[in-house]
Amino acid sequence: MASRLVPQWLGRCILITKRLLLDTGYVRSGRADRIVDAEGRPLPWYTFPAIGYLSSLDLSSARVLEFGSGSSTLYWERRTRAVVAVEHDEEWYQALRSSVDERTTYLLATDEESYVSPRAGSDPFDVIVIDGIHRQRCAQTAVKVRAPGGIIVLDNSDWAPAVARSIRSTGLIQIDFPGFGALLSHTWVTSIFIDGSRPPPVLPDAPLLPPGASKFSHSMRHLVATKPETFGSWL
Repeated sequence: MASRLVPQWLGRCILITKRLLLDTGYVRSGRADRIVDAEGRPLPWYTFPAIGYLSSLDLSSARVLEFGSGSSTLYWERRTRAVVAVEHDEEWYQALRSSVDERTTYLLATDEESYVSPRAGSDPFDVIVIDGIHRQRCAQTAVKVRAPGGIIVLDNSDWAPAVARSIRSTGLIQIDFPGFGALLSHTWVTSIFIDGSRPPPVLPDAPLLPPGASKFSHSMRHLVATKPETFGSWL
C-alpha cells in the first residue's frame, strides 16, 4: 500500500535525506552548534568522506600536530596517543581550553612565527592537520616534521590548490575527499596526503560500515563473515 502511495524514487529521496541528515550527525551538530556524530561524539569539521577514511585507520599509537583547533582536537584525543594543537585566536583558545584533555599540548600562538614553528618537541608526527591560518608555511613545516609513513590532512584544499601542490611536490600521494560535512549546505574538499611506499595502518575490520549504511549492508557484512560459502564465486 505504501509503495503505491509513495513512488519508489521519492521513497529513496526520503531515505537519502534521513541518512545524510541524521545518521552522519548533521542535524545533531546543527542543534548543538558543534561538530558531532549521531551519538554526540566530537568530529572534525572535515567532509564526511574524509572522516570515513580516517575512521578506517589504526591511529592508536599516532602523534598528531594540528594547525587550528576545535572539535577536531577532541576527536584526535579519542583516536590517538598524543595531540599537539596550535591556535592563533585567543578568544577561541580560552573557550576550548577547558574541554581539552590534560594530556594534550594546547598552544596559543598569536604571531606567525610561533604559529608555523610551534615548540612541539623533537619527535616527528604521524598525523599533521592543516586547518587554520598561514597554510602555505604550515605545509612546509608539516613536510619537515612528518614521521615516515605519516599523513598530512589539508582541509578546504579546493580553496588552496597551491598549498596542495606544494605538499604533492614532495612525492606524497594526494587523495581528495569531496562531499558534504557538518553545519554547511555546500560541498568542499578535504585532502589527505600519504606516502605510497608506507601507507598508514588500517584497522583489522576496515573498511567500516559508514554512517547511513542500510540494514541490508549490515546483514551482508555479517553473512560474508560467518557464511562465506554462501557467496560462491562472488568472493
